[in-house]
This record gives sequence, C-alpha cells and structure tokens, in this order.
Amino acid sequence: MDKEYGFLGLLNKAGKLAFGEAIYGSRPRLLLIATTASANSKKRLLDFAAFKKIPYLEEDGEKMGQALGRDFLSGLAIIDDKAAKAYLQKKGKENI
Repeated sequence: MDKEYGFLGLLNKAGKLAFGEAIYGSRPRLLLIATTASANSKKRLLDFAAFKKIPYLEEDGEKMGQALGRDFLSGLAIIDDKAAKAYLQKKGKENI
C-alpha cells in the first residue's frame, strides 16, 4: 500500500476524515473521489466540490477503502487543514 493510503488510516483514527453522507455535513478541506465511482456519486461529489470551492483529487476507491478497513469508497473528505496539506505533500501536489 502506498504511503498516502497508510496516512489515510492514521487520519481516520485521529478523526480527521468524513465519508459517506457525513461528507456533506462536514467542512472538507480536500475531497478524494474514486476514479471508479458511479456516475451519480461522482457528479454529486464534483458538484459539492464546485459549490463549496473545495479542491479535490481522483484516487483509487479500492485502495482508499482498504486503508479504512472497507471494500470500496466512492469518496472521502479530509476535514483538517494541516492533514489536507500533508496529504497533498505526500502526493507531490502542494498547489491544486
């Protein structure tokens, strides 16, 4: 597993992630959207990101799910500024 996906597991334990319907009730700093998410899920997450002006990345949904002990995630939100910046640094994308 890549380092950034292991980092997601740590963020989850620290309470810095939201997934499922909790994404829409949180204050995301960065959205991670699965490349293989259904068209409806992807559209809903992209519309939410555009409306709230939230940066997003497309990631592997299976790897995101495995990092959190699930089969698959269509999307998740990092809800902490420092955690979002650290994740972007691990991906080599400080400015998106």
